[in-house]
Amino acid sequence: MVYLTPLYTQLSSVAKGGATTSASSDTTVQQLILLSTIVFTIVVYVFEGYLSLRQRTTYRRTEFPRELEECAGAIDAEDVRPTASARATKKDDDVEDEPNSDIDRASPLLPQLRAKFTSAQSYGLDKVHFALLSSAYSTFEGILFVLLGFLPYMWDTSCYIAKTYLNYTTTDDDDETNNEIKISLLFLGITTIIGLATSLPFELYSTFRIEKRHGFNKTTMSLFIGDKLKGLGLTLVLGGPFVSLLLTIIKWGGRHFYVYVWGFTFAFSLFMMSVYPVIIMPLFNTYEPLSEGELKNRICDLAGRLHFPLTKLFVMDGSKRSSHSNAFMFGFFKNKRIVLFDTLLTQVHDNEILAILGHELGEYNAIIR
Repeated sequence: MVYLTPLYTQLSSVAKGGATTSASSDTTVQQLILLSTIVFTIVVYVFEGYLSLRQRTTYRRTEFPRELEECAGAIDAEDVRPTASARATKKDDDVEDEPNSDIDRASPLLPQLRAKFTSAQSYGLDKVHFALLSSAYSTFEGILFVLLGFLPYMWDTSCYIAKTYLNYTTTDDDDETNNEIKISLLFLGITTIIGLATSLPFELYSTFRIEKRHGFNKTTMSLFIGDKLKGLGLTLVLGGPFVSLLLTIIKWGGRHFYVYVWGFTFAFSLFMMSVYPVIIMPLFNTYEPLSEGELKNRICDLAGRLHFPLTKLFVMDGSKRSSHSNAFMFGFFKNKRIVLFDTLLTQVHDNEILAILGHELGEYNAIIR
């Protein structure tokens, strides 16, 4: 039986000094694992591709869905919209806050959906085609890296760089182990940069081609580069100490190291959940309290009725990157916060914002109870 073998391996060093039969047996098991991994990866790719092709068929439909028409029509029939005069007054009041908004948030829902249906189908179709392409490349790259022995090669390359250029003097086989943390950080740094380089063309195309073509992209090239540099900086500042502590715990923990690793990763996850919204997120976006008014009062009332301990309500400047809208919530225990994208406030009326938040808060209420 013929098995796959990576082009570059470290099996020879592992088998050095061992019995030939044992080494051969170990190699056979490793080859079977490699083959199984590749087959599983291809099966997952084919299945996900099949689902994307089914979705593509849906996006190619040109007839407005009858079910959506009936649902939107029923909503319009039950929804109480502002009168024309109230709408004009509201529009005048919002001119300063919404200088670029040409969306009539108080108009009936069904005409809005009909007007956007064709463009939404086109956008979805482009996203599916891009997903098929990027998924194919990602799968091909992963399999190719495995067959080439990319990770073992990069580890040995990291060892070589450390010995040659970073003055990690080595005289025996134990030196690699003694410098394991330093070499691991170098290894992760190199592979992170390579991963960024291979994924960058796809991110650029998605942001500056697909999103721009459909009128969603607001990101400038300088902002895009700035985000990448901030991400790399955070990886260095947070990822470096995390990996160092993790490897130290593994070496110190002995046979039951996995228990200590679990405790450390759990504690680190809680730390990141606490730090991310208050320190990391503001590095990328500006968060301002939602202004006093009817919308804020209605959101607070909704949160109170659903027993959601809302403490702060923010508006995020999502419009500087995209015209997509969103809302999310975060926080621990009795300190919960809700964030609304500024685009959401300009694209839908207050009732729809409450409906969006009601969905999210309802899920929270169901989980708690």
